[in-house]
Amino acid sequence: MHSGLIEKTFIASAIVLAIRWVLTAARRARPATDSATGNRIYTYVWYLKVAFIWMLPSTALGGYFFVKQVNTNPSDLYGIILLGTPFLLFVFMTIYGLLEIFLTRLIVSDQSIISFSPWRGRREFRWDEIESVSYSAKVGGLTLKGPDGKKIRASVYLAGSGQLTEELRRRVPKERWIASGEGLLSISGDHI
Repeated sequence: MHSGLIEKTFIASAIVLAIRWVLTAARRARPATDSATGNRIYTYVWYLKVAFIWMLPSTALGGYFFVKQVNTNPSDLYGIILLGTPFLLFVFMTIYGLLEIFLTRLIVSDQSIISFSPWRGRREFRWDEIESVSYSAKVGGLTLKGPDGKKIRASVYLAGSGQLTEELRRRVPKERWIASGEGLLSISGDHI
C-alpha cells in the first residue's frame, strides 16, 4: 500500500523537477551573437519552437474530429459547441504561439536594445532612454518602459534571459528598477 504512494510521490516529484528544469533552462542558455557586429540576439529557446511545431499535427487531428462530429450529427448543436470551442481556442493558441515564438527577438548592442515582435513591430530604446525596468510573473518576464510610454517585453523563455537581466543591471541605473520582490530571482538567480 505504501510502496504505491512512494512511487507516485517519486514520479510526481520527478515531473515537477523536469518542468522546473525546462522552465529555467532558458535563463542558463546563451544568446546568439552576430559575428559582424557583436550584438547579442535573444530568441525563444529551441524546445518551445519544437513544442509549437508539434502542436500543428495535434491541431489538424482536432480539426479532423471536429469535422467528423459535424458530419456525423449536424443537428447536435451542443456537441458541436462542446467540441468546437476548445478546438478553436487550441487553433488560436497554436497560431499565436507560432507567430510569437518564431518572429519575436531582441537585439542588444552597446548603444541600444531593439525588439521585433509580430504584435508591436520594431521598437528601439537607447540605454539612457529606458525609464523603468520591472518584472511581472503575469507577463512572464521583464518589461522595459521607454519614451512615450512604449514598452519592450523580454520573456523569461528567451535563450539567455538571465544574461539579459545582468546586462540590464549594468546598463540601467538601479533607481529605474521597479521593485518586484522575488520576481527577478527566478530569472537571474539573485535579487536586484
